[in-house]
Amino acid sequence: MKAITPHYIDGKFVEPHGREVMDSINPTNNNVIGSVTLADEEDAKRAIAAAKRAFASFGGTSKEERAAVLRRLQKVVTARIHDLTTAMVEEYGGVHHFSKLIVQMAAIRFSMRRRHSKNCHSFARGIRRPFFFRRLELQG
Repeated sequence: MKAITPHYIDGKFVEPHGREVMDSINPTNNNVIGSVTLADEEDAKRAIAAAKRAFASFGGTSKEERAAVLRRLQKVVTARIHDLTTAMVEEYGGVHHFSKLIVQMAAIRFSMRRRHSKNCHSFARGIRRPFFFRRLELQG
């Protein structure tokens, strides 16, 4: 059984502030396949602050640097298609063939965005701020 405890925040794995643990259940057979330590409000605030900093700094990178990031993402996803497909089937109960197509499409999207970024005035404009960031800012 897999236990996922650390959270990836600000470019590194960190111990979460939250202590609530949730079982991960395979929906096809109801077996517990792992456990996940959930984030709490403090973890969410740290992650949002880190994302805002990353968004601001990423906007200052060149098109070439951004294309290189997408190229790396595409290579990593493509190299791990089998692992990612297996995880989708186990965690979501997906059909293998359909899950593999979804993972392959993710790799293709990175490639398409990379090609698009070479032709855009500003690739950062193509990345929209998620709605929840805007909503949190409105709340204070």
